Formats: sequence, structure tokens, C-alpha cells
Amino acid sequence: MKKMSFILCVLLTTRLIAGAQTLQQVTDAGNTTTKGIVIRNAQGLNIGVDAAVGYTVGSHFLKPSPNEYRTVRFDCSTTDANGGWEFYNSSTNKSLLYVRQGGNVGIGTANPQSLLAVNGTITATRVRVTQTGWADFVFQPAYQLPSLAEVETFIKHNKHLADIPSEAEVKANGLDMGDMQAKLLQKIEELTLYMIELNKKVETQQQLISAQQQLLEAQGNELKQLKQHSR
Repeated sequence: MKKMSFILCVLLTTRLIAGAQTLQQVTDAGNTTTKGIVIRNAQGLNIGVDAAVGYTVGSHFLKPSPNEYRTVRFDCSTTDANGGWEFYNSSTNKSLLYVRQGGNVGIGTANPQSLLAVNGTITATRVRVTQTGWADFVFQPAYQLPSLAEVETFIKHNKHLADIPSEAEVKANGLDMGDMQAKLLQKIEELTLYMIELNKKVETQQQLISAQQQLLEAQGNELKQLKQHSR
């Protein structure tokens, strides 16, 4: 199989080279060619372009970057929003990566709807999401912490926490990771305030219990003394 693939690659390269022109020849002829173009360097790198359908050098071409001489620029100067650059695996008949004319990049998808669209799993050791706001407003004096009774009523009627999207909303719209992290932190901070308030109540109750125990002990001691005197 590997030998056959190598032979096919050689045959394709040979076919391209046989009728190929240099980029300068294509440019001098008016930037249009129906022949193949092969770019080769001394290290053996070959870039083949099958221009049998009449690709123009002026719309898709390679050139050095004017900003960084060590960088090759892939230029797609067409104004067609559907144009772009595609990295394609002909063996699997699959588009691996697509850069659309407007700048959207698709991995595993040829129709990215955002600057980066990935049709699959992303694996990373770290993910950094920048946020313009955070949930620490919960600790500001002006923040009105809902009562637990209000929280219970909301859950009974809506089947999810306030400010947190429902299951139906997540299925329909997905999740904004940064926004969701901020909302989850808000709930953690609210829980922390509830725990602090509960702890204060427990401490107050414990103080009352201790005071009652001391009073009972004092009353018990008085009864003992009265019994001893009555004898």
C-alpha cells in the first residue's frame, strides 16, 4: 500500500512537472495559466498546483511575508466570502482544516461560524479565558442575597438555579465557558454567605445552650444546698 501511494505521488508530481511553468512565467503571461505549477527548492520541497481549471496567481498564491522574512504568506485575495484555504486529505476524502476568506478557521469542519470552530474534542494542558467581569459583586454591601425561601421557590417553578441556563437553553445554544465560570463562582460565593450566616446562627444557639446549661447547673447546686440545710 505504501509503495503504491509512493508511485501515485511520483506519477502526479511527474505529470505536474511535465507541463509546469514557473511563477514568474505565469505572472509575465498575465497571472493566468491552465498548466500546472511546481515550486521546488534545493532541499527537495515540492509544492504542486494543478491549474487545469484556470486558477489565477493573483487570487491564491504564496509569497514572503512583508513583515517577517522567515514567514511564507498564503495569500487569498478573493473577495468571495466562501473562498479560503483548505488542508485536505484525499486518501480519506476529508477536510482537515479550513481558513475562510473572512478569517474564520474550521478544524474538522469546512463551514466555521466563528473565528475558531472545532468539530471534535480539544485536548489541552491549560485553557485561559479572559473576562471583563467577575462575580465578586456578591460580597459588596449593596448586593441583595436572596433568602433560602426565595431560592426554594425559584427552583420549584423553574427546575434550575437563578442566573444559570436551563438544560433546554444549553442544548440549544451551548455554553460560554467564561460566562459560566463566573456564574458558578457567583453561586459558590452565595453559598459561602449562606454558610457564614448559618454558622453565626449556630454559634448564637450554642451560646444560648451553654448559658442555659450554666443556669441549670447553678439551679441544681442551689437545690442541693437547700436539701443539705433542711436536714
